[in-house]
Amino acid sequence: MTMRSQTSPARSPFLTTALIPTLQLAIHALVLGFLSPAQQNQSLRRPSRLFPSTPRLFFLLVSAALSYVQLVHLCPLTTQAGIFGGIASFAFLLKYLDDALLSGWTFEARGPTAAYGGLTVPLPLPPPAETQPESEGEKSKPSSTTGGSRRWKERILFGLGVATNPRMIGTPWAFKHLPGPLLGESGKVPGRWGFVVRQSGVVAVHLIAIRACRVLMNLSQDDENSVIRVLGGLMGVNDGLVERVIRVSTFWVSLYIYLGTPQRIFGIAAVGFGGSRVESWIPLFGSVGEARGVRAFWGRFWHQCIRQLCAGPAHWVTYYILRLRKRTLLARYTFTTLVFTVSGVIHLVGNVSKGIPLRESGAMQFYVVQAAGIMIEDAFQALVVPLVKPEGKQGKISDAIGKLLWRVAGYLWLAAWLVLTTPVWMDPMLRRHPFGGGVPEEMERTGGGFLVQVRGNE
Repeated sequence: MTMRSQTSPARSPFLTTALIPTLQLAIHALVLGFLSPAQQNQSLRRPSRLFPSTPRLFFLLVSAALSYVQLVHLCPLTTQAGIFGGIASFAFLLKYLDDALLSGWTFEARGPTAAYGGLTVPLPLPPPAETQPESEGEKSKPSSTTGGSRRWKERILFGLGVATNPRMIGTPWAFKHLPGPLLGESGKVPGRWGFVVRQSGVVAVHLIAIRACRVLMNLSQDDENSVIRVLGGLMGVNDGLVERVIRVSTFWVSLYIYLGTPQRIFGIAAVGFGGSRVESWIPLFGSVGEARGVRAFWGRFWHQCIRQLCAGPAHWVTYYILRLRKRTLLARYTFTTLVFTVSGVIHLVGNVSKGIPLRESGAMQFYVVQAAGIMIEDAFQALVVPLVKPEGKQGKISDAIGKLLWRVAGYLWLAAWLVLTTPVWMDPMLRRHPFGGGVPEEMERTGGGFLVQVRGNE
């Protein structure tokens, strides 16, 4: 029996996992609904004054303190569920930074009021009913309690809607390449029960696929397995490459299922009980067929839930702190690199929440190098494609073959890139958390600990 098991009482999963993210969500919603960012536009233009002195800045510090408590004190005290608490807390902090300060969302504007996060500021809207001047006949009437309660409810729901809609679905700022609503066989949005039945079938297939992934991962980790040697011999490659391809492919398929299945389950419950419309549940991932390269993989296929969390700070630093000119190669790739750097920090926090030491985590290396992959891809398209593209008009068959070959080349390039770069991020996680297993014993024994790991690397 370890020292921790002797002295530490049982803790509620809600207290260690969901309490602080829930508090951050409440702060986020109330700030967006009730506080306006006074003088924000002028202050953010000056690098010497990074943020305006407003209550919104104060609540950013409060949210940062809550994230610190979650990562340092609560994540080490819980099991696998605490990992999601750590990631959610840090993600809410970044989303608050973008929504409340960089983009300045307000209830009065029904959208962003500042462009420092990269969102387009809409034209001013007429003031809501609660701020419009009253007519002479209405001034003498007492205010309605019901009307006041309704306005409070509208403000709170507005703040919650912005805080819990990272892809900005249903707004003018929704991402360009989001997948469309789920369609049935007739090409139309299915009805309530059609949606529930179809999504339930997908969840069942995903559960079977996860079992298959576990078998394949265990197979690839067995050094004495004859199947790996036979496959390597048939393809004329060494066993290590076959093992690497199987592990990387299994890792990404599993990640796709682990991230997408909870959303499908929530959608089944929300639509099935009549609390939500089918059109509101846009798939988390795009079509696999869209992943024709590194840029398309991250921009069209993979989920976009943290896209604005990463793009907002990157846009601000690139164009307002460094003051780089837009539409230049330097600005373009500085922005891209910063986006993946912020994403790397988010995933680094996730790794540390799992008990992976900072010195072992490869999250930063993996995500930062994705920007290099996009640069290589863009350079190839700019330099090589014009040299091999035939001149003159081609027949329909020739055009179709060319497009097919280009697609195949894109898929092969993406597969090679992921096989090359994924292990630096994947292997530390698999060493600490064997595939399909629970939290490693050493994490329970030592408590993991974000603060301990940071101090150990100072």
